[in-house]
This record gives sequence, C-alpha cells and structure tokens, in this order.
Amino acid sequence: MSEAKTVTATFNPFTINTNQLTITTTGTGFGTVFSDLNNDGAPDLLVVNGGIKRLTIDPAPQGKANSDPFWNGYEQRSQIFANDGNGAFVDVSAGNLAFTGTAAVARGLAMGDLNNDGGPDLLVTRIAAPARVYRNIAPRGHWLTVRVVEPTLGGRDAYGAEVTINAGGRRRTVWVNPSQSYLCSNDPRAHFGLGSATRAEDIRVVWPDGGQEQFAGVAADQIITLRKGSGQRIVSGATPSGGR
Repeated sequence: MSEAKTVTATFNPFTINTNQLTITTTGTGFGTVFSDLNNDGAPDLLVVNGGIKRLTIDPAPQGKANSDPFWNGYEQRSQIFANDGNGAFVDVSAGNLAFTGTAAVARGLAMGDLNNDGGPDLLVTRIAAPARVYRNIAPRGHWLTVRVVEPTLGGRDAYGAEVTINAGGRRRTVWVNPSQSYLCSNDPRAHFGLGSATRAEDIRVVWPDGGQEQFAGVAADQIITLRKGSGQRIVSGATPSGGR
C-alpha cells in the first residue's frame, strides 16, 4: 500500500471584483460546503468537481493534479461562489487560482478551522493525487465559534443542536451537523461570521431533545464551549431576559 501524502497550500478567496455574474467554469459537483470564508455574516459556497465520464474540458491555468493517465479527461476545476449578502452568489473562481486553478478528479471537500484563528480552512480529497489542505488567509471580520456539548453523554458534541446568536442587529442560526459534503465529516463547531460586530449579545441553543437554553453574550473573536444544563432554560412560548 502506498503512503498517503498531503499537500498544504494557502488561498485568499476574495481577490477580485465581485461584479461578475456568470459562471466561469462548470463541473460535476461532488464535495460542497457553505462556509463564511471572510466572516462577513454571509456564508459562501465552495464546490469541488471531478467527472464520472471522460469529457473535453477547458485547460486549467495550473495544469492537472492526477498522476495516473487513466483519469485524463475526468479532471475538472473547483469553484468558489461569494455570497453578496443579498441572497445572490457571484462566481469568483477565476481570481482564486490557488483553490480553483488546478484540474483534478476531486471528491471530498471538508471544512474546519484547523488552526483556530477564526478562518475556516479546507481539505480536498482527490483521485490519483494527494489530498490538499488550504489555509484561509482572506482578510476577514469578527467571528465567534461555539461548541455545544452534552455532559451526560461524556461531553460529546451535540449533533443536531441549533445555535442562534444576536450580534450587530442581526440574528444568525447554525445547525450543528458535520455531515454536509460528499463522504466527509466537517468541524462540528458552529462558526459565525460577525462582520464589524465586536460581540454577540446573547446565544440560544435548541438541544437535540428539543430543550432550549439561553446563554449570556460574549465578546467576539474567540472559541467558546456551551454545556447543556448550564444556561437559562427557556420555557416554550416564554421570552427570557438575560442568561447566567
């Protein structure tokens, strides 16, 4: 069995004018994640591609990744679609060749803040090529990462919980489900891009069993852990005031 190899790269997903409205490349679409890459509060869309039949494709600026000629014609480029904050996505692939410039037979796309600096990083798995890790170096706003755990279950991550924060006059909700994307498991923590907001006024959690709790507000730019049973219980239909 050959030794698995991992290649590390950096990328800045916001380096061009986002007035483009056309898709610059097309692909089959395998690994797909929504992730707020620049923490502006609007989750962006990333897609990695790899064909299931041989096609004639446009040559990639940085060539192809696969080492086995059997896969020639299956390789496709990845894509980044920036969220403009108004419900529309703009294809910014052409200006982000660190992530999109090499054609590959890509399958899995996993997301997680690998170095805990508040910027979601990416891992791409590829056929006939090493996996590749992309470190997020995009200029970005404030952020908050929330881990929710179940103490009675050995401190396990509370998969299925819904975490809602109020920050900067906006309300945001993240569903704790690491299983998005093809054959991948992502960072189970709820990541929030806060833009210019420097704190979250309050945090509410709907736990997997339906119970609800409110937690006190916290400053931005940190990772926190919330444990079930340590917040103020919310009775259905009631409006809580403050947390503890």
